[in-house]
Amino acid sequence: MLRESKVREESWEFSSEESVIRKEDTNMVHRILNYMPERDRTCLIMKFSGFSYDEIARATGVRKASVGTVIARAQARFRDRMLEMKGSEF
Repeated sequence: MLRESKVREESWEFSSEESVIRKEDTNMVHRILNYMPERDRTCLIMKFSGFSYDEIARATGVRKASVGTVIARAQARFRDRMLEMKGSEF
């Protein structure tokens, strides 16, 4: 109970600088996801939204046994694209 009330008391506000950085990061994630093939994008979004591999398989038409591989490859492509984009900012 004490822990819950302490969490509620903490401020979740961000400084102006933090807000700008968070918005830029969010925009980058959206750009990367839009750049990716639909299947990869859907798998990643569903995975990080808490869907099971079975649900992801049914939604994407990927065999359940292959969902983990598809997600791992999509994550690698996402990471690579993010590094490319961040590198071009400097």
